[in-house]
Amino acid sequence: MLIPLWAGCAGLRPGAGGRASGPRPVSDSELNEARAVAHYAAGIIEDNIAQEPSARAIGEYMAAVRLRPGSYRPYARAAAALLGEEKLDEAISVLEKAVARDPANVEARTDLAVVCEAASLPGKALRHYAAALALDPRSETLYCQAARACFLDGRDGAAVKWLLEGHRLAARPDVVSLYCYSRGVDFAARREVARASACFEALMKMRPSDAGRIHVFMADLQAVAGNTNAAVRHLRAAADGVNPEPEAFINLAAIEAEHDAAKAADTLARGAERLPGDPSILCALAVMHSAEQKHERAAELFASAEASAEGKNFRLTAVFFLQYGASLERTGRIEQAAEVFKRGLGAYPDDHRILNYLAYMWADANMHLEESEAMAVRAVELAPDDGAYADTLGWVYYRQGRHREALDLIRRADTLIPQDPTILDHLGDVLAALGRNEEAVTVWRRSHEIDSSNARLREKLASFGADPSAAKPEPRPLPRAGGAGDRKGE
Repeated sequence: MLIPLWAGCAGLRPGAGGRASGPRPVSDSELNEARAVAHYAAGIIEDNIAQEPSARAIGEYMAAVRLRPGSYRPYARAAAALLGEEKLDEAISVLEKAVARDPANVEARTDLAVVCEAASLPGKALRHYAAALALDPRSETLYCQAARACFLDGRDGAAVKWLLEGHRLAARPDVVSLYCYSRGVDFAARREVARASACFEALMKMRPSDAGRIHVFMADLQAVAGNTNAAVRHLRAAADGVNPEPEAFINLAAIEAEHDAAKAADTLARGAERLPGDPSILCALAVMHSAEQKHERAAELFASAEASAEGKNFRLTAVFFLQYGASLERTGRIEQAAEVFKRGLGAYPDDHRILNYLAYMWADANMHLEESEAMAVRAVELAPDDGAYADTLGWVYYRQGRHREALDLIRRADTLIPQDPTILDHLGDVLAALGRNEEAVTVWRRSHEIDSSNARLREKLASFGADPSAAKPEPRPLPRAGGAGDRKGE
């Protein structure tokens, strides 16, 4: 034992009453306190040295617990070390002692609940979460943890009750609603529709201003699960709500259009009334008119949608420009259609659908062939296995008089998309341009068998002396144009 420094020192002055001054004696409780701190520190040092839980560290922490039972830190450290060694039952036992020693300690109650969860004891965990919440009813974290324990135990109704109570009482209710949303999304991703729906129904009670958006999300969830009637109910609720979402009308109309086009049109018209000038609803109306071959009206609606989008934070998609340009092209306004396609390429320079459509439109009109070629080449580069793009580039070459190059491309298109009447029609034109009339008539006849409505094709067959209904073609040569008789390299 170390000899106190003051022992045998003659120079010490007497204190009051003539007694020599010196440190007061250390009590047993103070000595135990010091020893407990030493054991606690030794446990931490052991943890840091070993870089993992160890029996020695656990022993030091437990020694600190015995010497200083009123402090929670040694219990927590010992439980953490036991958890690290996967000794869950022992960790629970340590924390139960801490709770028994200090039943009002929220941290001890919470830690015990968490360890019970880890030990797959959700019911026991929930009891301790409830006790902790009774001590701290403003803790948003505890409400989320209590709900989690209920979800783990399959008690979704109880979980929702905890979340609703938490949103009402917690200091930060948004934390609770965010947790509720995240659990709903998690259940939705796992296709647990009923569990996801319970979360989203609760979320609508927490945040009624977002009910429209939540209804739309739930409709998507039900539709994916094949519950069309439930999806329709959610969409109608969203459309009738205070703050309707455009998707409510658009998605509802899409479902209705499968059986009742007029009803779908009415739904979109109601959406346009409730959300005047909304670009997405205007687009949906335009697409519907286009599908009904009402291209003039479709073009008007697309124009309105584009104008409306300019004043809103709304990004028009590549498909919008594609469909808008197509509606103009089908009304014969090729130059206006080209301007729309160019605006689309300005926003989406590598959209191969727009590149191909514009290239084919120009090639079919026999105009801007140099630009058309560049666009068609780029479309093929972006989607080399798309037969329609190969056909477009081949058709551009045909218009340029490059018939042998056209033949290779259109034959490839025919391989990629067999039995396509347009590709076969083009292939026949190229073969005729190369002077291979019998082959041309055979190919044209195949096209006519697939689509007999092509009047120009019937005219071509007739001009070759071939009856489209005849079993065998009766070709006769026609004058060749654009160097079609040059058969070098054939």
